[in-house]
Order: sequence, then structure tokens, then C-alpha cells
Amino acid sequence: MRFLARLFALAFALFAILFAATNHEEVTLRLWPLPYVATLPIYVTVLGAAVLGFLAGVLALWPSFHRLRRAFRRETRAVAALEEEAARLRELSGAGSAAKPSVFRRLRIGGKGAEDASDGHVRH
Repeated sequence: MRFLARLFALAFALFAILFAATNHEEVTLRLWPLPYVATLPIYVTVLGAAVLGFLAGVLALWPSFHRLRRAFRRETRAVAALEEEAARLRELSGAGSAAKPSVFRRLRIGGKGAEDASDGHVRH
């Protein structure tokens, strides 16, 4: 995933450089209803709008992203606590070595297509 993000960033940077190199015409921006007028190269206007849009999207999604990360950490801690309790109960029952490893542990190790604990079949 990081590779794709870096590839996308590289492609965007290359596009921005080529766009800036070929578009030097100036445009006049009137910030109505304010009395301000700015004369800028068109590449500054277009790339500036793209950057402002990106930043607005990041700011809009940040609270949701933070909430999801917090929930993920909480659930991970809950799974770890349940795993520890299951291991402790296995040891108390005397079936410590004969018991199957937990579904969660296999899913973490095996990933997609890990065996189901009930019948040994592979699930996709």
C-alpha cells in the first residue's frame, strides 16, 4: 500500500512539474465580494486549488480516521485479553498441548483462507 501511495505521489509530482513548465500564462483572480485582485501564473492557480482541496479532504476525514484507529486499538487489546484467558483456561483444564490454536491466532498468521476451527475447511 505504501508503494502505491509513493507511486501516486511521484506521478502527481511529475504531472505538477510538467504542468508548471508548460503553463506560464497569467490569470487575474478577483476574490468577490472582497476587493482583492491577484494576477498569478495559471499553474499556481490550478495547483494551489488542488492542494487546498486535498487539505480540505484531509481535515474533513481526520476525525473519522482517528475514531477508527482508537476502536481498532481497543478491539485488539480485547482480543489479546481473551487469548490470554483462553490459554489460562486451557492450562487449568489440562488440555494445554492437545488443544487447537485459536482462530484469531491462525487468522493473524495464515491471513486470508485460514482454516476454520470447526471443521478444518479452508474459507475464502
